[in-house]
Amino acid sequence: MAATTLPRTGCQALKPNSADGAILAKSIGEGQIYLMEAMMAHIRVRPNGRIQFDLHLFGRRFREGTKMMATPKNLNQAKATLKQMNAEIDLGTFQYRDYFPRSKKVALFESLQREKHPDRLYPFFDTYANEWFERQKAKWKSSYESTVRNTLDRCNSPQLKRTLIS
Repeated sequence: MAATTLPRTGCQALKPNSADGAILAKSIGEGQIYLMEAMMAHIRVRPNGRIQFDLHLFGRRFREGTKMMATPKNLNQAKATLKQMNAEIDLGTFQYRDYFPRSKKVALFESLQREKHPDRLYPFFDTYANEWFERQKAKWKSSYESTVRNTLDRCNSPQLKRTLIS
């Protein structure tokens, strides 16, 4: 992307080249700037030669490193993954945990996603499990009902309780 200065504002705007499609800032009138929320992913090669995904989502920057060295084969593989990620971001179906399941940033992404899109009903596991239990318990014997309740209570760790189900 090439940076240009917006007229009469002195602000820097990023103009897209053919590879990127997002305009981060543009002039909409006399001295007014409209900032668009850029949601996109990029590939970077770290100084140690490793490939890194650099994502800008919900106004935050997420960087995830890979163990892949920047060889032509690995770069092509990373570009294919990047293309898929950007397509899902554009469609609004991107799930961070699908690409980075062991990342510490999954919880942050999911909380930002929930704040940004409260209308999307991605329930937390504990909420879904309790609703499911309430719907099903009328079909069960009381002994089986208590067995299932005990299993749910025993298996619901704090980390599992706050996991989003999509």
